[in-house]
Amino acid sequence: MNSSIKINNKIFEKIIFIELILVLFERFLIQNLKAPDYIIYLIDILNIFLFFGLIKNKKNIEFRGLIVLYTILLLFSSITGILNFSTWGGNLATLSIEFRNFVRFPIFFLSCALFLDSESIRKIYKIFMVFFFVNLIFIIYQYLTFHPPGVWTRGDMLNGLFGTEVGGNTFVNVSFLVVIVYALTQWSQKKFKTNRFMVLVGFTLFISAIIELKAFFVEFAMLYIWYFVANKKTYKEFLINIFLIFFIIFISFIGLQIMYKEYPWFYDSMSFQGIKDQLFGSGYTGSGDLNRFTGIFTVCSKLFDGDISKTIFGLGLGNASSKSILGSYPTFFNKFYYTHYDWFSSTYTTVQVGLFGLLIYLSTFINLLFKKKINKEYTLNSQIMCLLALFLVFYGEALKTDAGYLIYFAISSGFIKNGGNNE
Repeated sequence: MNSSIKINNKIFEKIIFIELILVLFERFLIQNLKAPDYIIYLIDILNIFLFFGLIKNKKNIEFRGLIVLYTILLLFSSITGILNFSTWGGNLATLSIEFRNFVRFPIFFLSCALFLDSESIRKIYKIFMVFFFVNLIFIIYQYLTFHPPGVWTRGDMLNGLFGTEVGGNTFVNVSFLVVIVYALTQWSQKKFKTNRFMVLVGFTLFISAIIELKAFFVEFAMLYIWYFVANKKTYKEFLINIFLIFFIIFISFIGLQIMYKEYPWFYDSMSFQGIKDQLFGSGYTGSGDLNRFTGIFTVCSKLFDGDISKTIFGLGLGNASSKSILGSYPTFFNKFYYTHYDWFSSTYTTVQVGLFGLLIYLSTFINLLFKKKINKEYTLNSQIMCLLALFLVFYGEALKTDAGYLIYFAISSGFIKNGGNNE
């Protein structure tokens, strides 16, 4: 590789670093330092540079399956959207917004895989680790000092550097997942000390309890089960894992007691009926909205009235956008905003691109899950993050927000060549 290409790749590497730093601090900049909301679109501008970098280096891109899936998804959903503008009130502006929401992440993922190297991956994870512990301090401080009046559960507002507004919990959850999966996979390779790993586990579970981040307990169980099943272990390693499992159960039990004391209503949520309602109940809030795990069926049967065409292909990009243009929303949002279909990636995607599009979207993660990894150090890391991404599609809106960049970075780690692409 000649020197000019080396220099160019280093520039793209720095752009990726800047984007990830912006994701970590954008909410703090906006909420605490009063930066304008449009600062988040700096990432989109940087993505344009990454896109041109990919075009310039297209011969080195080895993700044809992923590119084909996204091309099909974006092409048919854009055409469907344009054809349905007159019916549902979408326009080129709302289509562009939703097109951007889909295309930004594959651009970022491909750029990570192409322009980062093993050393840059380690540096980024080191930044994540430092941020993790600094944010813990901020969250604990907020827990002790922040008591907003008239709020029935303040857990959603205790997000440290991710701010005190609703939605920050999504970023906390994703940042925890990225750090703990990295620590787990490094620990499994004896590159992370057991006591250090246990401290990380203890902190994440404890903080998840005091901010009512119940999803993390489920996600942690998922990632640990995959690790436990996927890796062969010596007798000694097996015993250490059994001890760690008991430690996790103990910390989780303490965490639940904290939750029960801080949020008494959580008793009902953790009861058999409460869990059943969360999985199969009438809605997330119980006020006529969608359930996160059964919402796509409700979208098809009630919001689409069983219409086969809508069920398969959706309304198209832009016709159900939850973003207003000059104060105006598409007709579908005005009609069904109370269902909160935009709260979950699965239902929001289904409304716009139908079950066909949702299947393609899920297939992008399945494709990356089973695609051969070239960096053995991060193979398990990438696999677990793909599985968690599939779960997050249904559980919340992480993959609709900038927190998705953290997920796609972690997935890309398994596809980065040893020795680096910049050398």
